[in-house]
Amino acid sequence: MKINENKITLINGKRSTVYDILFSFEANDNKYYVYTNNEEDEDGFIKVYAGIYMKDSKKEYLIPVESEEELSLIEGLLAKLDKNGDIKDEKINS
Repeated sequence: MKINENKITLINGKRSTVYDILFSFEANDNKYYVYTNNEEDEDGFIKVYAGIYMKDSKKEYLIPVESEEELSLIEGLLAKLDKNGDIKDEKINS
């Protein structure tokens, strides 16, 4: 995995996929990334992914967000995105 300001590259074996980072935030002692490759689902909606940043002595990686509380927080933040991709008037409590 590689992260820069606006992009995240996930590597799976020899295959890598580049995603646009919509936003990142810290809460509950974790750093979260919300990202997309702008691919549409079968209903025409853009697919969005979320992961918790982890780092050990050998690598950096994302684990899927699975708890209802975390998913609810992310969905609320997504609903507040403006056309520029900025979140307006949101304070995240950690």
